[in-house]
Amino acid sequence: MFIGIYTLDATLPVKGYYAVTALFLVMSSFVLQKTIRDNQEDDERNPPPPSEAPQA
Repeated sequence: MFIGIYTLDATLPVKGYYAVTALFLVMSSFVLQKTIRDNQEDDERNPPPPSEAPQA
């Protein structure tokens, strides 16, 4: 991804914008994955009471 941005025929501000948004995309993907994993671990350790359990 960053090789493509580096070789892109564009001005430096455009390349910088693409690089920053690419970093934000990668960072937000890691944060989302961690949040989902933490929620799943929390559900396994502390299951909801039977009255609040989702109906399948």
